[in-house]
Amino acid sequence: MTSPNNQWGALQGVVAAAKANGIWVALHFAPGRAEAEVNNGAPTSTPCAGYAKGSSALGQCVGSSYAGWVNSFISALAGYQNVLMWGINYGIQLPQNSPQDPYTAFWQTAYPAIVDQLQTYPYTFPSGRALTMLESGFGGIWPINPATGRQDVQPILSLQPWSYLGSNYIGYQWNWQTVASDVSLWQQTGIQPDLWAFQMYNASAADLEAALECVAGVANSVCSAPQQAIPFSKMVVTEAATGSSFESPPVGNNLAIEFDSQVPTTTAPGQSQWLTNTFCAFSRHGVPAFGWYGLYDSASWWEANYDDSGPLLAAVGYWGLSSEIASYGNKPAWNAMLGFPSNCPSGFLPPAPVLGLYADAPYYTQGDVGIIAYTAADVSSLSLSEPPSSGGIFSCETSDLIQSGDTPLVGSCAALYVAMQITTQQITLSGSNSDVNNSQSPYQTDGSASAAVTVGPNPIIGGIQDYNTGQTCNFTQNPGCVLTANQDDILVVYGEGFSISGGNTIHFTGPGDVWLYETDGYYYWDDSRTQINAQVGCYVSPGAWSFSVLNPKSGNPSATYSINIVSSPSCP
Repeated sequence: MTSPNNQWGALQGVVAAAKANGIWVALHFAPGRAEAEVNNGAPTSTPCAGYAKGSSALGQCVGSSYAGWVNSFISALAGYQNVLMWGINYGIQLPQNSPQDPYTAFWQTAYPAIVDQLQTYPYTFPSGRALTMLESGFGGIWPINPATGRQDVQPILSLQPWSYLGSNYIGYQWNWQTVASDVSLWQQTGIQPDLWAFQMYNASAADLEAALECVAGVANSVCSAPQQAIPFSKMVVTEAATGSSFESPPVGNNLAIEFDSQVPTTTAPGQSQWLTNTFCAFSRHGVPAFGWYGLYDSASWWEANYDDSGPLLAAVGYWGLSSEIASYGNKPAWNAMLGFPSNCPSGFLPPAPVLGLYADAPYYTQGDVGIIAYTAADVSSLSLSEPPSSGGIFSCETSDLIQSGDTPLVGSCAALYVAMQITTQQITLSGSNSDVNNSQSPYQTDGSASAAVTVGPNPIIGGIQDYNTGQTCNFTQNPGCVLTANQDDILVVYGEGFSISGGNTIHFTGPGDVWLYETDGYYYWDDSRTQINAQVGCYVSPGAWSFSVLNPKSGNPSATYSINIVSSPSCP
């Protein structure tokens, strides 16, 4: 029982520590190597090397080897009496109920051997052996394209009635139909596990609940006469979560993203509401166990080990119930978890909307266009306080156009353009939810999220730096500061209200009247709300100048500041 870095000992230590603290453990095996051997043939150094790839004989041999591998964990850990569930098929193909099918041979060999090993470690409490668990195959939305009404590769999910479908509400459609087929394959192979694992990421708890009822054989607006595949009593939620990445550090990075099954990240209060909405759907049907993906945020781990940043970090780094920064403590979702199920609303009402809104800048120049990102879970309609500009609605993950028109708002995580005016000081996303089990309810639950912005008549310069010499001026602290730069030096102008789509210009007045701009023949970069990089051209003669910045969407220049330009040997 040796392994590099004493991994066996470390695993046994974790299980022992859990037992000491009254914690039950569920272990899940991802047999990717076994699948590769069945498909491609076993390596020459293994006992199954002589069998033809893809053959039932190879499947049987690899199944025996896989069972031996799993059973080594059972021998090492089952004695602790707190490993309650063993998930044994995560990420491997299903049996196909054919004598020639290698995976049928694999599972008919592996599963009984694993159960026999578990039988040798009976539990004092609860009585009997530990439980076997298989993946249910339930874990994906059924993407519907509103333009065709058909399943497409790219999901375009609607939050509003589609007139050509009889004005019926069409929410997030779950591919629950595959579960019955998958379960039938297991049963025909002769395998009846104790439990079935479910991953419950979702953008609508009500739509998810309807799909779960269909799996359990409960008729509703989605399935009028379903066939029971898995009863609620055999469902175990192994993963459910959303992140708080919409927040500022340390519990977010001010970005939004959607993850499995279109679940959107949101704010810290939104994460708490999402947990409540989702877990209460399970509770109503007596699903016996719920799992949350991560106790603590793990942003620093992803940064250190995978160099993740931006949307990738938003997707994986902020899904915990507590911040990894001890001084911040627990997030609201932690109290929601502790309060469950007493915090579930009485009656059968639509879940509360979970909304997040983020403007890409705190300050805009009048006439510019802001990029407004939003996330929305548990909503059947959305509206924005400011009229969207033209351009359509884009996926926050891929930036793909998901709707050519700007209204109604669609998608669980999306972005659109808004024209900024002086009267725009706060942007509010409002959402309503009348969705109960994928059908419209006479009741409605409302919610909103807001972002404060300032819209001014002109861009603002906050400071300037000579990139070549390092000299800087902070005009907020010292408006009279005068920078001295050489011709050919690169200036970095900091501020607010610049156009993110470019076209910003720097106007020099003094010995002459000149401009630094994108096509002046020198280095120039200005695709930022807050920064412009511009090389001083030789056409800017030495002398004392004043300079300002102009946003192309407005005719009003910023305030002017002073700069001295000295000659450069590289200029004629």
